[in-house]
Amino acid sequence: MAATKYGSGQYGIKSESSKGIYIQSLSLSVSEDVAELATHLGEVEGIVMYNQNATITGNGATVTANDTGQAMGGILSINSTSIYSVADTTTVDQFFVESVEVSNSNTEYQQGSFTARGFIGISGASGSEVTGP
Repeated sequence: MAATKYGSGQYGIKSESSKGIYIQSLSLSVSEDVAELATHLGEVEGIVMYNQNATITGNGATVTANDTGQAMGGILSINSTSIYSVADTTTVDQFFVESVEVSNSNTEYQQGSFTARGFIGISGASGSEVTGP
C-alpha cells in the first residue's frame, strides 16, 4: 500500500518531496584533527588542533523507489539552520553530500540515508574542477 503524506513535511531539508526523502532523523557532529607534539622521549608536551569540520547525517522514507534524492558531492539544502548554527559550526557555509544509501526491509517503507560534511571557509562557490595532467 502506498503512503500518503499529510502536512508540510519540512522537518530537516528543503523541499523534502522534491529531494526524495522524508526526514525521520537528523544529527550533527563536530570534530577536529589533533596532532601531538612529542619530545624525543615520546612525552607529549603540546598539541595542535586543526581541520574543524561538521557532519550531518539523516535518514527517512524515500519518496521514489531506489532514489535517496541526494546527489554525491552535491550541496545539502537544509530547511532549518538551527541544526548547524551552534557555536562550533557557525562558520561552516555549506555541507557537501559524501555518501548516500538506500535500504529495504519487509517491515517498513524503503529507507534512504545520507552523510554530508562541511568545512570552515569552503563553499560551493570556492570549488573548481580537478582535471588530469
